[in-house]
Amino acid sequence: MVGIFLITLIFFWNSLFGFCGNNKTAWVQQRNHFCLSGSYWNYSSDHFWNANGNQRDAFNKFTKEEYVLYLEYGLTQRDTLWLKDGWARIRESVNGRTLGFADMEIGWKRYLGQKWGAAISGEIVGIIPIESEHKPGLRYGRYGGEFNLLLSKEFSYWKLPGWYDFRLGYRAYEGFPSDQIRADAAATFNLFPCVKLLLAGHLEYGLFNGHSIMNQSFFCLFSNYRLLKGQVELLFSLYKEASLFVGYQRHIWGKNVGTGGLWYGGVQVQF
Repeated sequence: MVGIFLITLIFFWNSLFGFCGNNKTAWVQQRNHFCLSGSYWNYSSDHFWNANGNQRDAFNKFTKEEYVLYLEYGLTQRDTLWLKDGWARIRESVNGRTLGFADMEIGWKRYLGQKWGAAISGEIVGIIPIESEHKPGLRYGRYGGEFNLLLSKEFSYWKLPGWYDFRLGYRAYEGFPSDQIRADAAATFNLFPCVKLLLAGHLEYGLFNGHSIMNQSFFCLFSNYRLLKGQVELLFSLYKEASLFVGYQRHIWGKNVGTGGLWYGGVQVQF
């Protein structure tokens, strides 16, 4: 109920403004324009994949609720700055309750130009811990960095216009956890003038080269993990450029990470 109330509150406050895209697209924000997105995420599971990719019963009910804020600003016609952070509440039948902020992410996206009829951008991301304390399932508490190459291209299939988004990146922390290769592929379809459908896949592939710290929860933010997720999302343009979105992500494959899935919802606007 708290999540539904927060989403409703943000939507009515932001409905005076407009629409914005996601932070995995190569397209950048217009100069001096802001993008604001607020969302609620709910993940739960009681099974996990072990180091060999075999599913096991964790004997531990894990639930995570997270409120995420994403802010984007168009610095120039080619440069976009963004900031992302979240606050989460975790409940586990074995380890009890955990509350707190996730590690903050700050990014700079630079539009590089056109190639193969697609927009291409480069991105640098800094990971800044709110606190240095490591909390399994919530945050690593370590500084890190990420470099991404982004590509976006428009298409039209079966008279349905839309666009592709692709990302390939490398994330590294200060010794813990392991480095990760990150990749995303998404297709967004304009089903109707006010309705968009997004289908996506996300890969977080740990290189297992970092120090391992015991994580008794088995579910999220293990020091050495690999995870492939599928995603479906509907986005509704409701007032001017303000939009409401709802979606579902499913954990398809992994190692040292929880199974299951999560649902989410929120609003995004531009002003």
